Amino acid sequence: MAFWSGQKLFDNLKDIIENPSEKPIANAAYELRIGPEQYVTPDAFSSNPHGKTKVKLNEKDSFSIPPGQFAFLLTEELISIPHYAIGFISMKAGIKFKGLVNVSGFHVDPGYKGRLGFSVFNAGPVPIDLDRGDEAFALWIADLSETQSDKYKRKNPGYESIPTSMINAIPGELHSLQGLSKKISDADQKIEKLKIHAGIYAVIIVLIVGFLLRGPIYEEIKGLLSYNQEKSVEEKTK
Repeated sequence: MAFWSGQKLFDNLKDIIENPSEKPIANAAYELRIGPEQYVTPDAFSSNPHGKTKVKLNEKDSFSIPPGQFAFLLTEELISIPHYAIGFISMKAGIKFKGLVNVSGFHVDPGYKGRLGFSVFNAGPVPIDLDRGDEAFALWIADLSETQSDKYKRKNPGYESIPTSMINAIPGELHSLQGLSKKISDADQKIEKLKIHAGIYAVIIVLIVGFLLRGPIYEEIKGLLSYNQEKSVEEKTK
């Protein structure tokens, strides 16, 4: 197995990439761009934590992947890997250093045609902002020892959009440390409000009881106490 050089990749580029960028090749790899669709799992800060919505991206549209959340991304490029070769993919170092991790695999099958789909996870402490058109992934191609025979070929349906089945396979909200911290903080605030309300209710009850005791009930209790005291004095003097 021999990896293609940058020159060989450039010479075969039109057969490999349907819509290549102007400066696509660096260090014997084609630099893949973020494409027209994304899905990011919602976190505790989202307006709809249980929502599952793919987002279409126009040119240079931005999006953010919060800490502790997954995202599905598509490439801008339509890839076509020959049956005599295999592709290898990796995330570019500049994005990896921010904490974004590729969890969807690291190769492209011989004969694959379509956009590449990536599943990524933000393992860093801050949100990672990306734009459509950002060069995010690198593709290397290597020759096989011989062309793959029909016996070992499999159907490799390429992605045109993010499959709904992939989105439905994950929960609506993933509980990151930041999200759990927010929920704990919200719970503490609710407890403090309950304490304040309980104190207010206790004061109101005390005032009501005090008012009642100073009214007719208070006079009856006072008269009863006086009567008991007089009876007690009479008994002692007998």
